[in-house]
Formats: sequence, structure tokens, C-alpha cells
Amino acid sequence: QFGQSLPCLVIADRPAWRHRGVQVSYAQINVAYREAYLLHFIEKMAAIKVNHIYLYLEWRFQFPSLPPLQNPEYISPEQVRRVQDYAKRYNITIVPALNVLGHTGDFLAHQIFQELKEYDSSKAELRAGDGPALCPSNPRTRELVEKALCDIMDAFDSEIIHVGGDEVGLMAKCPLCNAKTPEDLYIEYFSWIRDLCRSRGRKMGIWCDMIAHYAGVNPYYANNGSVTPVEKFAPLKDGTIIFDWSYDGPAKESIDAFAANGFELICSTSTHGCSVGSPWLGQIQNQHDYFVDGFRHAIAGGLV
Repeated sequence: QFGQSLPCLVIADRPAWRHRGVQVSYAQINVAYREAYLLHFIEKMAAIKVNHIYLYLEWRFQFPSLPPLQNPEYISPEQVRRVQDYAKRYNITIVPALNVLGHTGDFLAHQIFQELKEYDSSKAELRAGDGPALCPSNPRTRELVEKALCDIMDAFDSEIIHVGGDEVGLMAKCPLCNAKTPEDLYIEYFSWIRDLCRSRGRKMGIWCDMIAHYAGVNPYYANNGSVTPVEKFAPLKDGTIIFDWSYDGPAKESIDAFAANGFELICSTSTHGCSVGSPWLGQIQNQHDYFVDGFRHAIAGGLV
């Protein structure tokens, strides 16, 4: 009778944040990729107005340019395109989340990649040293990362390419790196990655914890006594989104520091640990408090 309008009735329902994201972890403890589940998940998330779904892959993707890292159990470019097309029907963007510095110890343990690892040359030689992270100064690291990122950007349409950058266990210790400070290496390396993403019309997403650690505003890392002001990381500001997170509870100090220096921010919290099957119900209050801190600065949005 009335076409597209209802007489005497207005429904007003507008989300307060433009970015409303959830992340599904495939990388940690090797969660299996199941397409049917992800399509079901997209429908459920659309119902509560989620508009970004992050696939936390680290290196669990069938990179066409990197055959040694391929695994038939990992998500393929063809599967990505099918999932993206389905998600678009629900106004949801699928975002890839890698880790291009830390969280790389699993494949660095293989002989073919050992020369790419960061190691403490004062304690051990290359093959005997621990390798929790890539060496950011090694030209072959950059060759590997560029191939991986280009493959990801060929498959995923999202404006944001999340590149990790968190929990880097070792920095500035090998002969290629030890002439620089960890902060300078971090800025240099991720500026290069940001520029690579920007050359393809994308924005780099990065976790906040290492920058917050260097700046002395991350309560979960003991600082070495020297504090690098957040302003020093200004070269990363353009074309970068900082995903502020902490292990539990709000992180007012880091949100305030990043916002005061003009960084684009997304508040990020987790519902439960990656190896635990049930949520920690106490985290509900922590998430609420975290997002309240974010609202004070009119930031871009949230990620769970």
C-alpha cells in the first residue's frame, strides 16, 4: 500500500563507529579453514552490523609466488574471491591479517629460510640461534615479504592490509641490524611496507604493542629504561592504521598517546585466548571499558 515507507513510523538505528570488525584466528594452534563455516559466520555477523571480518592468517595462505610455504589446507586465492563475493552481499569487507616480522618462527625453523631470521650474534651463530622473527635488514627478507604482500593484495580487495608487527621477540641483534636501535629499525622496515601497500592503493594496519612498548605506554612489556616518544613514529602516520590492543582490560595510556599524535586508531580486544574454547566472561566489562576510552577520541572503530 505504501511502497518503501511506513506511515507514522520512523526507525532510527545507526552504528556509532564506521569500522565494526571481528577477527577469526586461523594461524594460532592451526585452526582449520572451513569455507561453509565462514559463510555461515558472515551471515551471523551481518545481523549485528559487523562490516569487517579479519582472517588472521600469519603465513597460512597459498601464496602463488611462494611454493615452499604452500599447504593445501590453507585458504587459496580462489577461495578468498568466493568468500569476498559472498561477504559483499552483506556489506562486509574481508580483511587479510598477516605477520611480516614476528610470529614467523615456525617457517624460519626450516633450513631453506634460516638465513632470514633475526638472531643474537653475541650468543650463537645463525643456525644455532633462536629465530622468533624475520631479520628486517636482510634483502631476502624484503624479497619474501614483498612477494607475500603482492599475492595477498592480488587476492583481497580490502583497503586495509593488516601486517601484524606485534610481539617481536628479537630486534637489532644480528650483524645486519645491530648498528641501529630497535625503534629505528621498526620505523624503517614498516615505512617500507606501508609504502608498498600504498603503491597499490591500500592502507597498512599494524598492532600497537611494540610502538607502545618503545614509548613506555604498554604496561605488559618491561621497558629498558629508555623511552622513545610516540612522536618519533610520525613517519608511519600517513597511510597507517594503528590497532590498539592489550592482553586484557583497557589501555587508556596508549590510546591517549596515539590519538594525541594524530594516528588513525582502531580499538581491539579479544573474547578469549586462541587456545581456549570458551570465552572469559569477565572480558565483557574490559571490552566495554576499552571501547569507552576509544569513543572519547572519536576513533575509526573497533575490532574483537
